[in-house]
Order: sequence, then C-alpha cells, then structure tokens
Amino acid sequence: MKGTFNVVGGQVLQVVVGEMGSEPVQGNEANGAGGGGGGTFVWTEGQLQPMIVAGGGGGSSLQNNGLPHYQGKPGVTTEDATGSRSDDEYNDSPGGQNGEDGQSVSGSGGRGWSSVLDDPSGVPACQNYGGDGGFGGGGGGGCMPNLCNHLHTAGGGGGYSGGGAGGTCYYHGGGGGGSYNTGSSQDNAAGVKSGNGQVEFTW
Repeated sequence: MKGTFNVVGGQVLQVVVGEMGSEPVQGNEANGAGGGGGGTFVWTEGQLQPMIVAGGGGGSSLQNNGLPHYQGKPGVTTEDATGSRSDDEYNDSPGGQNGEDGQSVSGSGGRGWSSVLDDPSGVPACQNYGGDGGFGGGGGGGCMPNLCNHLHTAGGGGGYSGGGAGGTCYYHGGGGGGSYNTGSSQDNAAGVKSGNGQVEFTW
C-alpha cells in the first residue's frame, strides 16, 4: 500500500509495523495451525481514522484438508477483510467490515482498526497447537469452540478490518486483513510482501 500525504511541522505520526504470525509451539505440518499476521498502520496522533493500513495474511492450518483449504489467505487491498477458507464453503467465519474484527467459529479472527487503535498486540494462541497472532492485531490459533478439533484452527490476519478465522468442523486457513489508503498517487497490490511488515517514509 503506497500513497502521498500532506503533513505539517509538529504533526506526530503513530506507526504499527505488522509482525508475522508464529508457528504453534507443539505443531508440525500434520498438527497445529499458525497465528495470523498483523497489519501495518500509520495514523496521526489523536485522530480516529488511519492514513494508511496494509492488511496482514491469515495463518495456515494443518494439511489434512488439502489445498487450498489449509493455506491462509493474503491481506487484501479492500477495506473489508476476507473470511477464512471455511467461510468460502460454509459461510461460517466472514472477515470484518468497516474496521471491525474478523469473525470466527474457532481460531481467533484478526483485529480491525477499532481494536488495534486501543491495543495493537496480536491475539495469543489458545492452545499449544496454535500459534500466536502477530503484532498488529493478528488472530491466535487453536481457539475454541470447534465441534471437531479446535486445536488445529488458524488465526485471521489483522488489518483495517480483521480476517475471519477457523471453521465449523474442518481445518481451514485464516482470512486476510483489509487495507486502507487515504493518500493520493496510490499504488496498491496484494500478496507482494512476505514475513514481517514494513513502513518506508520518503519526502
């Protein structure tokens, strides 16, 4: 997410750099699920709307359910986030809208702007088979409830709106966080950054 912004002397900018979600403490490719990635945010101190936000990607789940179901989704350039892979099939864990948190059946939905402004921490894993969400509102893995096995459910990505997480009964990757850009000369694209977030200022 790129944009050009007008600023003035003395204006204080607040910055949150998103962190990659962690792998589960006791997991491997057949057990466990990762935490969602945190979103990256820049805003003016005291303001209730951000200048720019880049959404984080959802965590991946264990591989038993096959491709693409276990893979987390990347962050998106739209303000509304995406639901988990389970939501694609069952409409059970949609992404957040209008800056709200992602919904979840299991796992933890990613945090949206309204939550990150209050607390930018990632959501901790609920079980050892889940990974912690990354700083910037990433959702934690391994959270209840789940009718089959909540231990292996991934977290959603943080962002302007949080990604959905988990699924009703199967193991699905988390949804990607939404993004936001009030700048001019925008250049926005999804899926171009892996690992931790990054902020660059040029003037």
